[in-house]
This record gives sequence, C-alpha cells and structure tokens, in this order.
Amino acid sequence: MMLSHEGQVALARCHVEKGRDIIARQHRLIERNRAKGFNTVISEELLLLFETTQTIFEGDLERLLQRMLL
Repeated sequence: MMLSHEGQVALARCHVEKGRDIIARQHRLIERNRAKGFNTVISEELLLLFETTQTIFEGDLERLLQRMLL
C-alpha cells in the first residue's frame, strides 16, 4: 500500500524525531561510560552510524516538505 504524501511526511517526521532521541541517548551512554573509564570506541562508531542515518532522515523530510511547496 502506498502512503499519501501527507502520510510520507508524517512518517519522515517520526523517523527524524526518533533518530534525535536515539542520538541523544547514545551521547549520554558514551558520556557515562567514558566517566567510568570504559572504552567507548564501539559506542562512538555506532553513534556515527546513527548520525549518518539521521542526516538521511532529515534530508528525506526536507525533500518531502519541499514537494509540498511546489
């Protein structure tokens, strides 16, 4: 089933919001573990992946919103 344009925008907004929450949570996890003296290299690599994905989500949302203006 194909989503309407409004449905696509709503889904993209949801992805962006959830992505921001995940990134914030990962930052907190890294800070806590670093303060405890733990190695955070893998957590930081995962954060980079989350941030890359977030850039894609935000770009998708922006493109969808631009289509609404046309």
